[in-house]
Amino acid sequence: MIDSQPSIHRVFFARPQLAALALLAMALFVTVPTQTRADQFIGLGDGVVLAYEAGSLDPVTLAGSADGVRILVGNDPVATIARLTLATRGALSDADFTIADLDARDIATGEGNVHVDEVTAHDVPIGTLRAFAEKMDALDGAEPEPAFIIGLLNQITLGAVTVRGFSASEDGAEVKIARASLRDVAGGRIGEIEIENGSLTDKGEPVYISLGSVRVTNLSVDPRVLAGLEMSRLSVVGDDVNIVVAEARAVPENGLLSDGSPYPARSSLTIKDIVLQPGLKPEEELTRFFRDLGDSSVRLQLDALTTVEPQGNQLDVRSSLNVNAQTGDAVALATHWQVPIVSWQLFSELMTKDPATMDPESLMQMVVNIAFVEASLDVTAAGLGDAVIATAARDEGLQPADMRQQISDDVEGALLSLPLPDGGAVFRDAILGFIARSGTLSLRLNPAYPLPISTFMVAPKQPQVVLDKLNVTLTHRPRE
Repeated sequence: MIDSQPSIHRVFFARPQLAALALLAMALFVTVPTQTRADQFIGLGDGVVLAYEAGSLDPVTLAGSADGVRILVGNDPVATIARLTLATRGALSDADFTIADLDARDIATGEGNVHVDEVTAHDVPIGTLRAFAEKMDALDGAEPEPAFIIGLLNQITLGAVTVRGFSASEDGAEVKIARASLRDVAGGRIGEIEIENGSLTDKGEPVYISLGSVRVTNLSVDPRVLAGLEMSRLSVVGDDVNIVVAEARAVPENGLLSDGSPYPARSSLTIKDIVLQPGLKPEEELTRFFRDLGDSSVRLQLDALTTVEPQGNQLDVRSSLNVNAQTGDAVALATHWQVPIVSWQLFSELMTKDPATMDPESLMQMVVNIAFVEASLDVTAAGLGDAVIATAARDEGLQPADMRQQISDDVEGALLSLPLPDGGAVFRDAILGFIARSGTLSLRLNPAYPLPISTFMVAPKQPQVVLDKLNVTLTHRPRE
């Protein structure tokens, strides 16, 4: 949307000293109607004026309180605040000017379509934010290097910002958040982000999203450091499918190598009760799929775990992923790798500098020295698999048994062209038995010794050699 009047977004990024006063960087591309002129004015520079009707704000430090506050660029207001209280450190023009405490009530921006009940904050480094914006402006549109951005973010410290009672609407879309908070920002990390009781409604799509709560901890600009996550009651409603997640939880444990390089020592992810249901106006095929399933929903559970343990000059990396449905269908994947510590240290260097400066040969050496130890994959087909077959059969005008046979014929033809061990008879029997009778298909890769990634680079030319080294086995256990 093109707007001739100044937006709160442009005011924030061009003049960051207004960050706390203008909803602390709520990026809203709308304006508010001009109101009656206030009794008191404070010039903030660059054509920005803070006006208020009653109270007292120090023109040098902005400390004090005021009622009927407006923030204007020229004569155009971009935000209104019914009641504002500020405690500050230093003068507005100082490089280290900081809002020690802020309390703003009944805030409005936009043409009556954006409102916030309350914003509270403490230790907001307006001077640092102003310098950050000036350095970004100095780039004059050029793409900043990652190291430049990381360096700037590492300089920002912020105590806390809390927004309560936020609502905004535009073009049929509406966002509501009961409470959102950001706290403990320092050294390129955010200690905590929280959102409670949020919703997004877009009648044009249509899509309806609601969230009970989400909490992210230890979010870092350093990708080697994993963040924690707690989420509850996420619901996404659309025309085709409704998705509901009761609870999600990610728990990281970060470690340090002897040289100080961080590494993800342990990370787990659990998602409980992922429920898939037909949406508001599902296609007939989807409705029939759930009818074939014999249930009104698909309920899934997901558990993932990765551990990284230093062993000599290697990092021993083990991962597992398990997805289970209430129908008995399931997927279980487990992998085991060895990563040379020196390779991880090279990766650490890459992550803290501009990737363009990394020597391609060093990068390739980092990758090819990673070794594959073993892996397993178990796929269990039950009620969900039966519903998929039934849906496919109906689309082809076949019975389910005939659909399974048609799939088997197609797969068997494809398998005959592959260089499978021992002529592929055991592989074909396992796969075709799985297609015909469902049950569990189990794949195992158990090489006699760890295989460097470089081994797999010859696979296109020597597939049989690679398969032999992987020691591949495939078995089928029919459904009971």
